[in-house]
Amino acid sequence: MALSDTQLVVLSAACQRPDRSVYPLTTKLPGGAAAKVLGSLLKQNLIKEVQAKREDTVWREDKKRGRLTLRAMPAASKALGIDEASTEGEAETAANTEAKPARSGKSGKSKPKPRGTRADSKQAKLIEMLNVLLADELTAISQYMVHSEMCANWGYEHLHKKIEARAIQEMKHAEKLISRIIFLEGTPRVDRLNKINIGPDVPTQLANDLEAEHVAWKAYNDAIHLAGEVGDAPTRNMLEGTARDEDAHIDWLEEQQDQIKQIGVELYLSNQTKE
Repeated sequence: MALSDTQLVVLSAACQRPDRSVYPLTTKLPGGAAAKVLGSLLKQNLIKEVQAKREDTVWREDKKRGRLTLRAMPAASKALGIDEASTEGEAETAANTEAKPARSGKSGKSKPKPRGTRADSKQAKLIEMLNVLLADELTAISQYMVHSEMCANWGYEHLHKKIEARAIQEMKHAEKLISRIIFLEGTPRVDRLNKINIGPDVPTQLANDLEAEHVAWKAYNDAIHLAGEVGDAPTRNMLEGTARDEDAHIDWLEEQQDQIKQIGVELYLSNQTKE
């Protein structure tokens, strides 16, 4: 089934809550838009109406059933690619912890302890992973721009334009990561950079850039897996799109290396002088 980004965000948040409550909505929507989004999810049997408790947000009031709120159905987890058994286990663990408060001393009085759910821990890990990817992208931008300008200085205009375009695409990747980190209420770490490997000649530049792309490709796949575990489908979709771009970068760099092996570096470079 095709779900909008807004619907994915609503379902992801609900599936991470122990009671699978749709409320509070984590995305800001006008009243009419919210009703339309939730109504569509109801029709698809991804969420259901249940009687609201005192502390619940009321979705609507029914003459026979009274005050109703919304809960995510098991089908919602399936739509997001979440392991339902794992989700139920986490919810049960959280419920058991709440049902059995810790006791200390002879008085037997409960001693509250600050704690976070496993979902919270995974969310924090995902934000940190996004910052790791951001560092990769910011490092790549600097490395590729230097390589691009070096090629321009050597008169390899075609190569200059190609590498510059790749650097610009990495800037767009970094922008998406920053936006997503902020949406998840994290702090983008733009102060982090990895080691920048500047090549003294074109073959070394291609090799260094290819190594950077392989590192980024692996990191993106790790992040995609983590986003799936968290149940954050919009983040996973964004990462999958960027991973496809990294695939294309790897293909292009490997093609250049193959051409150098086949025709020699001198002839290859002579073909790079034209724009």
